Amino acid sequence: MDGVITPLLDAKAHRRRELAALPFERKLEIVLQLQRSVAEIRRAAGRQGPEPWDRACLGSIVPVTGRTQT
Repeated sequence: MDGVITPLLDAKAHRRRELAALPFERKLEIVLQLQRSVAEIRRAAGRQGPEPWDRACLGSIVPVTGRTQT
């Protein structure tokens, strides 16, 4: 069983390190894309829920971090 689980856990750790190394703005874009995808699936299933964040409303976050938009 370890022959199956160990590579999966190693791959998960590798993905986490890659994500942690990304700039804040890229992480934010990933979150927004995930929100859009989930909202689309939710609407297709006829379910209600929160709408994805509008990128424009998050513009005030970027200057606070001292980073520039990409």
